[in-house]
Amino acid sequence: MNKDDLLKRLKEFAKNNEKKPHLFYASFQAQVLADFLASSDLPTRPHDNALDYLAPVIAKRIEDDARLPQHEQQLGPFTDYRLSSITALLSSGAEEITRHKTILSFTKLLVQATGFSNLEEHLKSYWDAQYNVLWQLADRFNSAVWQKGLYNLINKHSLRVGRFRKTNLKTSNFCGRISVIFERGRGKKSQAIWFSGEEGNPRKFGLGPGPEVPLNRAIEMVGEVISGWPESPEKQTKIMKPAIK
Repeated sequence: MNKDDLLKRLKEFAKNNEKKPHLFYASFQAQVLADFLASSDLPTRPHDNALDYLAPVIAKRIEDDARLPQHEQQLGPFTDYRLSSITALLSSGAEEITRHKTILSFTKLLVQATGFSNLEEHLKSYWDAQYNVLWQLADRFNSAVWQKGLYNLINKHSLRVGRFRKTNLKTSNFCGRISVIFERGRGKKSQAIWFSGEEGNPRKFGLGPGPEVPLNRAIEMVGEVISGWPESPEKQTKIMKPAIK
């Protein structure tokens, strides 16, 4: 589908649904998106598939919008005028929710307007790429550290802290929810990433609240702990000492 065809379908969707109460806002969003894409740098050659370029073009516009006042944001109706990026790791839980809602708004509208059901997966694979890498990091940590001694240590004493080169690793347990925190720096310069486990279920492990680090730093921090994790239970106990409170 070239650029002209995409704009045509968005405008047709907007016109055909503008008087339907349950699709009124989607109709408005379709016109907003069509207006933006018309002036965007989507390729205009007839043989170019515009859908292949949609995800990065929209992502860049959202980041550009974030630096503008609300009345100048071209895609504000999708982001509620409060999203800094649709691709980067976000530190605010509220902004993460906005990101998920924004992705849903775009994918639902574009699937409806184009009729291509696989477009949702195509767009999300680009917008969620950094979060997918973060999930892979959590899986690596799960198999290399969590399942290889850390979970058992936390069962004995949940509040622990250890140092792995530049990265501090902290653990705690609140009402059965285990937090695993990777941290560098202090105070305003502190950067952290959270993973989460569950008491009584050693196989359940995944992402915690939004990371406060860029992806490359997250990879470094998790990698330092994995590479520095000892095989010996005695050494594990020495490096992850109970925190005194």
